[in-house]
Amino acid sequence: MTLKDRTGLLLAAGFIFTGLASGLLGAAIGSGIFTPEAPTQISKADRTLVREVLMAEPEIIREAMREQERRDMAELVDAHADAIFRSAGDVVLGNPEGDVTLVEFFDYNCGYCKRTLADMNRLMETDDQLRVVFKEFPILSEGSLEAARLSLAAAKQDKYIEFHRAVMGARGEIDGQRALRIADELGLDTDKLQADAKAPEIDRTLGEAFQLASALRINGTPGFVVGRDIIPGAVGYEELARRIEKVRQAAKVARN
Repeated sequence: MTLKDRTGLLLAAGFIFTGLASGLLGAAIGSGIFTPEAPTQISKADRTLVREVLMAEPEIIREAMREQERRDMAELVDAHADAIFRSAGDVVLGNPEGDVTLVEFFDYNCGYCKRTLADMNRLMETDDQLRVVFKEFPILSEGSLEAARLSLAAAKQDKYIEFHRAVMGARGEIDGQRALRIADELGLDTDKLQADAKAPEIDRTLGEAFQLASALRINGTPGFVVGRDIIPGAVGYEELARRIEKVRQAAKVARN
């Protein structure tokens, strides 16, 4: 039996023994390992072999599922690439012409997002080819929504990153009044800030972020997109840096 045949049998086994047909068969058929009719072509002896292999190596099913999940995420990112990376309402920091883009969905009242602030600052300080997109995703409270509106308005005064860092770094719950006090301490025009926060384009930007998060199956904060990967949770500086470098190296290989 060839390696291709063995791989096909193992993937088909997911159909036979676990009922995970859609994910496993999609991966197998998409890769050309076997045809949709393959499960009916497997002999009794082959089924016995498959069962024996799976009993000895059950991690094969998990690997196949992880691979299918990776492909599903990549397809979602491809389908929504413009909204993810090139939305007109995006706040772009770091190097606008950078070779890799890191997108963060966050909420100002998210404790994990607050911890991630140091990681994001470090990435922008140490990687001069990193383009960063912040997506305001205020899902935790009305105060989060008020702060998000003011944050986007702060960009109109070229103070987004200062405001973002100050609000994200503040202890305790954030709402509109507290965010306004922080803005005043930073020297922003708070009257203009409040007026700009009511602008229709801010409604559109926030609405798009919610729609996009739903499409990408991001239902918590923080959530990241880098390359074709969707990364849930506060994974830390090292993991984010690793994912960024992975995208960078893949692009170099593709160019060569």
